[in-house]
This record gives sequence, structure tokens and C-alpha cells, in this order.
Amino acid sequence: MSTFELYLKLGFQHISDITAYDHMLFLVALCALYRIRDWRKIAVLVTAFTIGHSISLALATLDL
Repeated sequence: MSTFELYLKLGFQHISDITAYDHMLFLVALCALYRIRDWRKIAVLVTAFTIGHSISLALATLDL
């Protein structure tokens, strides 16, 4: 398993962890304004959250 695959797997486990309900609640709150037909906006929002969260985790790991 490559390093990328390892961190990708850990990332999925981190986001989908049932005890990490704060992630899901935050995403639900962000998406509450949209309807299902606005799925593209929701996808962009969830992607932006994931990227931002990944950057913040990386910065914390690097002690920056």
C-alpha cells in the first residue's frame, strides 16, 4: 500500500467515524439551504470542506 493510499484510507475513516458526528453535523448545516436538485452546489461545498479540513490537518501535523 502506498503512502497516498494509506492516508486516503485514514481520511475516509476519519470523516466516516460515527464518533466524529461533528463533521456530519457541520456538512448538514452547510447543505441545509440547498435542495436535492442543487446537487452540484452541494458537491462543491462538501469538496471544499474536505480540502479545507485536509489542509488544516496537514498544517497541524507539520506544527505550523
